[in-house]
Formats: sequence, structure tokens, C-alpha cells
Amino acid sequence: MIFLNEMGAVLNLTLEYGWAPKGQRAYGEKPTSRGQRISTLGALSSPGLVTAMCFEGTLNGAVFLYFLEHFLCPQLKPGQCVILDNAAAHHVEGVAELIEQTGADSFIYLPTPLILTPLKWPGPR
Repeated sequence: MIFLNEMGAVLNLTLEYGWAPKGQRAYGEKPTSRGQRISTLGALSSPGLVTAMCFEGTLNGAVFLYFLEHFLCPQLKPGQCVILDNAAAHHVEGVAELIEQTGADSFIYLPTPLILTPLKWPGPR
């Protein structure tokens, strides 16, 4: 089985609270722009990481199809099972066809969040 998941981070995130000595107010600045977003798509099986892709922006159907075609499908072997969560990008036309062309046996959508997967990114939460 191969589990797919995605995550993203905004590079200019700042805390909305702070600390100051007792009786004093904490001051700070907060960026007004939304900042650059970096996203990661990854595929993990029981032996470990199968493949991953980082990109700027958010996940959409075109990016997901690119990931399948250029990163995941070349790694798939006949009989493997690809398990996805219920993200909208996973429902675009052509996803099932790309996976089935590799000989992967099944293609399962699970409700989000994907609680039972071993895919936990080692980054900050």
C-alpha cells in the first residue's frame, strides 16, 4: 500500500501573541502580505518514502496530475494499492487512469483527515 498526503506552509507566519515583563505591554509587527506558500506532496509505503515533490502555491488538479505522471507512476508496481484522502485535487479526471495504467490494483478514497496512515511529516505543526 502507498499512502499519499499533502501539506503546506506559509513562510511569513508570525505569532499573534507575545511575552513581556509583568506590567508591560508586548509590541511587535505583523506582515500585511499573505506571504509565499510552499506545499509538499508525498507518497509513503511501509518501507519508507516512495517519492515527494515540493512546489510553490497550493495543490490543485493540474499539479496533482503532474505529480502522478512524473513522480509517483514511474515508482508504482503492478498490484500495489494507492490510498488517497478526499482532497478535491484527487477527484480530477485522469487520476484513476494514470494509476491503473501502471497496473496498480485499487484506488481508494478515504474521508479526510487520513487518520490511519503512517504518513506524518517530521516538520513543525
